[in-house]
Amino acid sequence: MNYTKIPKDSWAIIERVLRRYPEQKREYDNTREMAIESTPFNDGQPRSNYPANRTETAIVNLISNPRMQRMEREIAAVEKAYYGLEYEEQRKVIRLRYWTNPWRNIPYNHLNGVDYSERQMHRIVYRVVKTVGKELGEIE
Repeated sequence: MNYTKIPKDSWAIIERVLRRYPEQKREYDNTREMAIESTPFNDGQPRSNYPANRTETAIVNLISNPRMQRMEREIAAVEKAYYGLEYEEQRKVIRLRYWTNPWRNIPYNHLNGVDYSERQMHRIVYRVVKTVGKELGEIE
């Protein structure tokens, strides 16, 4: 793997995306579920240009919302990087570092319960940050 330096500002943006993943995933799923559940019911009476199918209406609403599109892209990027890791122990490093305390990163030497050295953990985090950055177009 080529370990090129990722610019600090890009690194900070990507880490912010990683940190907010659990909350964003929950919000996306809830919004998606509410859109599907709360679409207008077609009882056969004419109503402007609503699609006849409730699911079609929900999909149109989700696709046309730019915030939902961004959240979907970020969620997909994080999941690709996270599930692209080979071992569960590597995923545990990401969970502990970013999702234990979403307001700050846990230092490598305070990650308890993993059998990796600090350098190995740094490589795992670098790989995830690089994958997410490439998926989002933040780095090349």
